[in-house]
Amino acid sequence: NYYKKLFGSGTTLVVT
Repeated sequence: NYYKKLFGSGTTLVVT
């Protein structure tokens, strides 16, 4: 599992 910060949108994509 890892969390990748989506720059520009300011949201976080959570991939398990």
